[in-house]
Amino acid sequence: MSLLERVNKKSIFAVIILVTALLFLLGNTRSDGELVLPKCTLNNTVSTSITFYVDEKIKQKTSINAVHDRIVDAINYANLVLSNSCVPMTRTLEKIEWVRLPDQLAVDSDTLHQQLLEAVGEKRINQMRRDKTAYYGLVLEKQHNYVLGNISASEHVNFNGSFFILAEDAPLNTLEHELGHIAWAMHADTQPVASLDKWVKSKIPYEYHHKIKSYAKGFLCKGAGTVMSFSEVSLPVYSSPEIEYDGATCGDIKHGDNARQMREYALGLMDKARI
Repeated sequence: MSLLERVNKKSIFAVIILVTALLFLLGNTRSDGELVLPKCTLNNTVSTSITFYVDEKIKQKTSINAVHDRIVDAINYANLVLSNSCVPMTRTLEKIEWVRLPDQLAVDSDTLHQQLLEAVGEKRINQMRRDKTAYYGLVLEKQHNYVLGNISASEHVNFNGSFFILAEDAPLNTLEHELGHIAWAMHADTQPVASLDKWVKSKIPYEYHHKIKSYAKGFLCKGAGTVMSFSEVSLPVYSSPEIEYDGATCGDIKHGDNARQMREYALGLMDKARI
């Protein structure tokens, strides 16, 4: 199946389960309450590499060093979330490459991905898509039409589970939020679980339905939210019944255990690496 055929297959999925609209509202990634974490020893971890393709227009107003430092900070935050949640996985920076996009008019991720293919070369992108431990993302300037449409980030599971988009000013927690979606970690429930799962399944191809788990949801605890939730205060953890914030549990074994989902995803990557 060609790339375009995959993209067009329920392209509604491009807004994805879980296009992360308005994620810039999650600017506060710090908290004042006590965060109680599970005890674990991560002896074996799977390393996932990330290549960032950055819109050249960003250089007109932001230094290259500032962009690099921001990306490194986001990766460090992602690793903090994974470590805090006892997920045997790490994020590493593969490289940062500047790209020139043909215009700023694209308002959907399908078009942006096609523009990236043309700018970078389909062969290079396909090499990353074949590597289950490699991700690649497009960083857009904050005045890009896609970002101005109130979308600060999104991800494409149907691009072989590897592609994401970020706005240049997206909060630090946004990177791991999007990578969490690629691993099938979901938002916090905003409706009855059965209705939410039914809605999610209506947005994605049938072949992926087996990856949707009812327990893989974000969670709110004492006015704060785990990394897959929407809250003014974002905690550096995935939802888990083993994590507490200010005396409240930040997960539920049935409907709020994204940490379990991420661990299972990481172990799956390890198994594939052994083949």
